Amino acid sequence: MKDIKPSQISVLFTVCCLLLVGDSAFSSDPGESGLPIGSIEAVGARSITSSRILSEVHSRVGELFDEETAAADARRIAELPGVEYSYYNTAVVDEKI
Repeated sequence: MKDIKPSQISVLFTVCCLLLVGDSAFSSDPGESGLPIGSIEAVGARSITSSRILSEVHSRVGELFDEETAAADARRIAELPGVEYSYYNTAVVDEKI
């Protein structure tokens, strides 16, 4: 990953649960369309609020994960003023994305 200057903003749009608790099953295959979304988090923002970022997200917790919707969400976030780039990352935890 390149160095980020203080004047730049980096946003990671994450559609996953980052904490694995107990005996949670973890799969490295993120393309599991058809599984429900367990959580949606915005991380890495330095001068824009998570609520502003998430206001651009059409994916919803409990809905089935759809790669096209997640990609469109990331594109909308990338268009926010001050956002250099945006992408999403997924993980399967307890049969949820």
